[in-house]
Amino acid sequence: MTMDEIRQRFPDLRVAASNDVGEQRATLYSFHAEQQSSAHRTDFTNVTSINLRFLDSVLISIEVAYSAAVRFADEQDFLTRVAEGLNLPNRWELMARQGQGVICRGFNVVATYNGGLLPQVRLFNTSSPETIFNRRREQEERRRQTFRP
Repeated sequence: MTMDEIRQRFPDLRVAASNDVGEQRATLYSFHAEQQSSAHRTDFTNVTSINLRFLDSVLISIEVAYSAAVRFADEQDFLTRVAEGLNLPNRWELMARQGQGVICRGFNVVATYNGGLLPQVRLFNTSSPETIFNRRREQEERRRQTFRP
């Protein structure tokens, strides 16, 4: 999905300037934001925030944080509901420093229960981290090549 496609649905989306590797960030919704349209508030019941990341104007990550007002029996209950809601297999694996994840073709879904205080779900493109890493590495190499003491 491209940034333009998202802007068709959310024309007031403000996206940060592109960084040196072509990555941009935007907050689609934040419960704490002072100015949100009424459509946003009704679309995102029980959501605290939705953050988006783009690479070359293509969506690479969606992170949704949910309100603590929605109570789950435990982490497994939360994971089961996420799997059902996103039509995923309920086969979660512990992902280093990220939470529980389901690995899919082309993207991963990571859910973090956080003791029920701020449950989060993150969907991200699996190739974008490598692309960003390679671009940064190329930039560093160019800086080394052009360095003159």
